[in-house]
Amino acid sequence: MTENSDQPRAEYQYDWQNPNLKKFDFGRMMSRTFRGALYCAKQFWLPVGLVLGIPTFLISLWPMLLPNGAYGEFITGGGFDGFEGAFTPFIIVMTILIYLAFIAVTAILYIALSHNIYGFYNESAPSFRESWRRGVSRIWVTIGASILFFMGAILGFIIFIIPGLLLVLGWYLITPIIAMEQKGPIDSLARSWNLSSGSKRWILLFFIVLVVISLIIQTVFSLIALPFGNQTLALLEGGTTIFWILYAIGAALSQIVILFLTVAGLTSIYYEIRDLKEGVGQERLSAVFD
Repeated sequence: MTENSDQPRAEYQYDWQNPNLKKFDFGRMMSRTFRGALYCAKQFWLPVGLVLGIPTFLISLWPMLLPNGAYGEFITGGGFDGFEGAFTPFIIVMTILIYLAFIAVTAILYIALSHNIYGFYNESAPSFRESWRRGVSRIWVTIGASILFFMGAILGFIIFIIPGLLLVLGWYLITPIIAMEQKGPIDSLARSWNLSSGSKRWILLFFIVLVVISLIIQTVFSLIALPFGNQTLALLEGGTTIFWILYAIGAALSQIVILFLTVAGLTSIYYEIRDLKEGVGQERLSAVFD
């Protein structure tokens, strides 16, 4: 019996053998991330400094409220004797109110940054005002989706580590989706899950790389205060005022840089996956969700 030569044959046995098949390029995605972070930092350095930098700076100064050595006595079983001044009702109420305001403004900032960076990737970057308006208009969607995200992730980790990790990776793209697509909280999570299908390993790899880069950034900026003391010894035995001020400055700067890289990376992954899966060319990307 002869083989039927009319039967169609696949040109490539495996997709990876096809040189013309579009694939997720992690190097290209990371390069785009750094360019996007640098671009957005030029426009948003002031609002990010006000929203994230100043609160981080102030929070990092909290050990100065304690008498020298009070923290060391606490962790060695000495009780709360040195903490009375740091936990007055006024400070507790103000801390809660400031934290709630911080969450709201940060939600706006995340969407505004993603919107602006996505436009940069598409070579049609919007103005600062346009991106900020997008963030304001999507604040409740952002907060709602974030609550569902954290509740689902926590439940998943309680059940078992793997379901929690899968949920985090599957919902990791909600920030750029909320920024660019007119969807509600639940639909944004569903869209992220569907879009990330088949690409979760790349999202996990980015998360690992981001953690490593973040640790390096924090270490580098912590060197600012190193000539004036050590953080561990300063907490246990008390540190000088100049040490804590320089330490707080380093902490604020590191968080600002990490924020730009995080949002730029999320938006870069979203851009990469959408282009691969949906074939939306650059000439149409900016008009899809107008």
